[in-house]
Amino acid sequence: MIIGSFTRHGYINHQTLSFGAYGRFIDDDFLSGARIDPLTDGRPDPRLDVKENEKILSNLTNDFNFNQSPGLEAILPVNAKTTSKGTLLG
Repeated sequence: MIIGSFTRHGYINHQTLSFGAYGRFIDDDFLSGARIDPLTDGRPDPRLDVKENEKILSNLTNDFNFNQSPGLEAILPVNAKTTSKGTLLG
């Protein structure tokens, strides 16, 4: 589940993702795609098994729309009563 001011409202992501998708999204969006590269930055790559470039994997880009106005903040009630479908009651 992704929650944020720029997430797409009601969007369901059916892509195949790995745990590395979150780091990859940050690298792509905020670091212009820079990745840990032991050949160029002088540091060993601490990850045991890097699979971020597997063809089956997608990324989180479609989950966000940075061109929209940020969504409103939502303060969720503690112990809220909901219907069986998750709709808030009262």
